[in-house]
Amino acid sequence: MFIWVGILPFFSVWIIVYAFLKELRIFRRTRKVNGILSFLIAFSTLPTHMFLWLVNVTFNLMSFWAVLVFAFIFAVGIWKYGVVRRSQWTSAAATAEAEAVAKKSIKEQLSQLYEERKLLVEEIPDARGKRLDQITQRLDKIDAEISNVRAQMKQLDDI
Repeated sequence: MFIWVGILPFFSVWIIVYAFLKELRIFRRTRKVNGILSFLIAFSTLPTHMFLWLVNVTFNLMSFWAVLVFAFIFAVGIWKYGVVRRSQWTSAAATAEAEAVAKKSIKEQLSQLYEERKLLVEEIPDARGKRLDQITQRLDKIDAEISNVRAQMKQLDDI
């Protein structure tokens, strides 16, 4: 009982007063004044019977308040974590969907280029003169486009 009635309240008041004095920095040039003064303030409260009541009520309120604040912070933290995780999942899904759409578009573009190339290659045996030159130029352009589109596909695969 002596610990609860005497030592614990005495040391708690001593530490609280010492922390306030240190934070206020009233006695900056002397090192021991804050400790001695806080000890005297805490010691002077011992003879009063109000001291025990005041310390008990104060610490009970502070512990109740600390539990409420902790519960609130914990609930807000869980909610915030859920919001952040949901946004990460949503952004990951959106990125995957955009990547799938881009790949599909590139595959369609490659398919169209190959189809056009196939038709031009089929025309070559019957083409003469100017038409043959046009077909070969167009085939060169298509081959360059196919190379570019394949490079785009490789970039998407590397990501």
